Amino acid sequence: MSSRIRATRATPQELEGAEPLLEELASSEHALSRLAECVEEDPTRFGVAAAWGARIDWDADIVLARGQGTTWSIFAPAGADPGAAMSCARRLHALLGAAADDWDLDR
Repeated sequence: MSSRIRATRATPQELEGAEPLLEELASSEHALSRLAECVEEDPTRFGVAAAWGARIDWDADIVLARGQGTTWSIFAPAGADPGAAMSCARRLHALLGAAADDWDLDR
């Protein structure tokens, strides 16, 4: 894969001003584990399984992800291009959820 994905812990301020793109996706813990694996980081860098947040930079696109309990959601940062953010959100959803048995039942 020629694209580059990086992630850092999202700040509360980033998440506060974010616009929801894909909400209440299944398997928050699995998504966190896959994210950490993809960016070669410890999952605790983003929080704990029950409550985590990440800013994902994928090539030129940025989205935010937040897990709460058993579900997780993807957001566009404030001021982001809606089309580019949604495209990135869909790629991220596929990347992080693809290995889970029920990853696409929420769409």
